[in-house]
Amino acid sequence: MSFRLSVFLLVLALLSACSSNGLIRPGPTEVDGLSLRPSIAWSQRGAKGERQWTIDGPQLNALEIYTGIKDGEHVFKFDVRNKRDEGLLFRANMNTLELQELIIAGLKEAGAVDPQSQQLSPAKVGNLDGFRIELRFANAQGLRYRALGLGFIANDRLQFLLYYAPEEYYFDRYLGEVERLFAGVRWRD
Repeated sequence: MSFRLSVFLLVLALLSACSSNGLIRPGPTEVDGLSLRPSIAWSQRGAKGERQWTIDGPQLNALEIYTGIKDGEHVFKFDVRNKRDEGLLFRANMNTLELQELIIAGLKEAGAVDPQSQQLSPAKVGNLDGFRIELRFANAQGLRYRALGLGFIANDRLQFLLYYAPEEYYFDRYLGEVERLFAGVRWRD
């Protein structure tokens, strides 16, 4: 087998390994129990319970989708080394303020610099009570981000979506799309 053919087959194998991810097309789609209706195409990567959608690349805009976070699990599904650190773990009986603090602590654990909540408000997800959160943070290189989150608890499990992008240009560029997407989120049980 020639070297070129070997490289070509290796590339094909790598691409097929990524095929479980890919393109999310406009229109109705189901993601781990969530019904979503994007109006533009997004690229997706991740697995059940923890997905990332992006349009221009995750450093420029991303929609993180966390589903099925159980009582005692980390809000962003990290492997928490110190299992006694209750500040990072979801509890099914948390109120909205506690969930806000949990998300901020999770962002800090993920490497966000100085994450701060700008607004926390109630939200409806279908017929379920939820919350909406607006945040600001920086990455380790100092790039400032804005974020918009939508979350709710269903079956004692946290479902949470977090859109983030750099403050300048990128956050507002797809904010209308994200607002429409959040307004149409439904939980399929």
